[in-house]
Amino acid sequence: MTAPLTADAHEYGLVGDGAADDRPALQELVDALGDATAEDGRPRTVRVPTGRYVIRNEPVLWRSGVSLIGAGRRHLLRALRPFLFSEQE
Repeated sequence: MTAPLTADAHEYGLVGDGAADDRPALQELVDALGDATAEDGRPRTVRVPTGRYVIRNEPVLWRSGVSLIGAGRRHLLRALRPFLFSEQE
């Protein structure tokens, strides 16, 4: 995967329908973007469109250099599980 600087969550398998478990796709995306950032030093962003994203069973291990941006001021991002942040490369 060639990692873009900004990745749309829906294009990488997140559904955001309130039923599907989005954790596996989000973890895969965060890992890919984190690896790319570690390789070239350029930060990456996950852009999350409006939706209800479900994170089940395990938290998402967040990677250094990867940011999350939601749909905007009038939208709410809810996580059923916390995100874990890691400085590991």
